[in-house]
Amino acid sequence: MKKFIYITLFAVAMSFGITACDEEIDTTEGIFSATPAADAAGTYSGTWTNESPTGTTEESGTITLSVVEDSPYMCNLSVVAGSYTATGNANIVSTVNGFKIYNMQEGMCIGTKTVYGEIVDGEFTIGFTKVNFDGPHSTQSIYSFIGTK
Repeated sequence: MKKFIYITLFAVAMSFGITACDEEIDTTEGIFSATPAADAAGTYSGTWTNESPTGTTEESGTITLSVVEDSPYMCNLSVVAGSYTATGNANIVSTVNGFKIYNMQEGMCIGTKTVYGEIVDGEFTIGFTKVNFDGPHSTQSIYSFIGTK
C-alpha cells in the first residue's frame, strides 16, 4: 500500500512539472535567417574617431563586412578610415538584438591584435588600437567607429 501511495504522489508531482500555465514563449526571437556573417554583411557608413598623440580627429568612413567562404562564424572586415585602410578576418556571433564581432589574434585582423565591435538595432560600433612604428619610436592610435548600413 505504501508503494502505491508513493507512486501516486510521484505521478501527481510529475504532472505539475510538465503542465504549461501560460502560452508558449516564442523562442525564435534572436534567431536570424542565415549565418551571422551573412545576416550582418554589408557596408556601414559612419564616423571614425582617431585618438593619437597629436590629437583627436574625426572623419567619415566605412566598414564593409563580407562572408568568409565555408565559415559561418567568420567575417571579412574592410576598413576605410580616412587615409587608413585595412582588411582582415574576425569572429562574428548572433545576439538577441544583433551581432558581436571580435578578434584577439596578432596580425589576423586589420593590422591590429584586438578588435571588438557590435551591431545593435542596426548601429555598428567597433574599436581597435593600432601601433605605428617610426624607427625606434612607436605611437598608438585608438580608432573607434559608429555607423549604419
